[in-house]
Amino acid sequence: MIQILAQQVFTALQNQAHFALDFKGQFEVMKTRLDLTKALLADTENLKSKKEIVKASLSSLRELVYEADNILTDCLIRDEYQNDGSCSSLTFQKPLFWYQTGKKLKDINAKMEAMERSLGAYLKAQDLSNHGDNEHQIVKYTTQDYDPSEIIGLEHDLEKGKRCPDAQFEKEGREILDKCGGLPLAIKTVAALLAPKTNSLVQWNEINKNFHELIVEGKISSVMASLQLSYDELPTHLKQCLLCFSIYPEDFEMHAEQLVHWMHDMVRELTIKIAEEESFGKFDEQSRQIPIANSRWLGITSKMHSKSLRNSTKLRALLLMPSSEVVLDRRIGWFSSLRVLDFSLEAVVLDLGSCGLEYLPKGLGRLFYLQELSGFKISNQANKQSCRLHELRVLSHLRVLRMNIGIDSVILEDDKSVLSQLSKLKVLAIDAEDCEDGSILEMLNALTPPPSLQEFYLRRYRHKTLPTWINPEQLSSLQYLCIENGDLTHIKTSPQHVADSLYTWNIEGLCFKVLPSLKVDWKNLEQDMPLLRYAEVSGCFNLQNFPCSDDKLVVWRKNED
Repeated sequence: MIQILAQQVFTALQNQAHFALDFKGQFEVMKTRLDLTKALLADTENLKSKKEIVKASLSSLRELVYEADNILTDCLIRDEYQNDGSCSSLTFQKPLFWYQTGKKLKDINAKMEAMERSLGAYLKAQDLSNHGDNEHQIVKYTTQDYDPSEIIGLEHDLEKGKRCPDAQFEKEGREILDKCGGLPLAIKTVAALLAPKTNSLVQWNEINKNFHELIVEGKISSVMASLQLSYDELPTHLKQCLLCFSIYPEDFEMHAEQLVHWMHDMVRELTIKIAEEESFGKFDEQSRQIPIANSRWLGITSKMHSKSLRNSTKLRALLLMPSSEVVLDRRIGWFSSLRVLDFSLEAVVLDLGSCGLEYLPKGLGRLFYLQELSGFKISNQANKQSCRLHELRVLSHLRVLRMNIGIDSVILEDDKSVLSQLSKLKVLAIDAEDCEDGSILEMLNALTPPPSLQEFYLRRYRHKTLPTWINPEQLSSLQYLCIENGDLTHIKTSPQHVADSLYTWNIEGLCFKVLPSLKVDWKNLEQDMPLLRYAEVSGCFNLQNFPCSDDKLVVWRKNED
């Protein structure tokens, strides 16, 4: 009987071992299939006009891409840890990792293969290696090729009745113009779409045909149809950028370009419609987002309840709006796929009481994918539930960190070197919360800066001198320095001599705002920062030899004095 049991165990192990043994092969297959699948999704708008089976498959296909991308990221992070020697314990877990991941790879590859077979009747694979001449080849232009004069000119010429040099183009153009119904937004949107395609009657005809189908079959307005066509022409990465706006509530102000502030209501309506179609998110009848199990991007508002987040473990971006009262605790570590975590100031309640954001909970260190973290507050040692600064040292992919340090903050010995270990950190923002206590400067002086920092922001800083590590030697990659609302009196801009080496600033942009005590000679600053090209200055009344008036915000550019 023991022999029979042993044989059964051996057979079971043998059947399962192939997942680990075939890991490399399955991994390479998945990478190839992932590239092909992403290329297929890039042509989503063309697929939608074909068969219903294709439409139904797109959502599942996108889920497969997310799963495959997560596995790739897992492998990359694991490889980085092992190469850096920062997590030696992973070596002992390698066979287990191969087995678990190999099983996932085989499952994903099987699903991709099945999807390819189901879509095979409707798709023609493109030979990417064929660069020969092809008379039927259509060149697609990006928005960089759009000429505004052409866009305006097209609409203007059609309105004036000027003759088009080609009768066929004129016929197509007038049909499209009629479908716009005289609405300016529709006309301008379609004109922008047609402008870079003036050498392809086939593309004009295709746009005309799609426009007709959207209006007649889709039963939507000409404006919405024109916006849909414009969206379909965007490159894949810009489509993703546009859909990200769907997770913000209506009229929400964000720190971005002016275009974001003035997104048209119908454009927002379109992004929500497409976001739902492409499984980007789920929305109710009032266009408010609903958390679901497959949510990847989520903007939390006051209308949501914390219980609704329990199943949203696949989140990649989590934004908490100022009106949110969602309670988050140590379970934040469940969201292991997060890339972006944004807590707005005074915006989030983290415990059961009605208090503001006092700290972030433990568990952030488990968010291995995290690339951007805003609103991190350095708390004191007495708070056992808060996330300590040293917990961030394992976030090897972190590119942006915005943190607060105040009167209750404490930096311990094992916190001091954390920033220097974040090798990919490019943007660091520190808010000193108007604290005048001398301990703030001591704590900041104790930090070691990131090695590749490119942008540094310091706000509400109530001390006369900067932290000692803000110098050209330790911040040799710094390109942009922003200091706002502080009592700073002096900045050392002169080159620094260290061990027979001379270090000068490589800063290209400056921003000095509301620094009434700052005494700096602008001419000397220009000499000490030879790469300086751009500066924003306001409220710096003691700035000497500045070429512009400082009555309001001044934008200075080199050689435009």
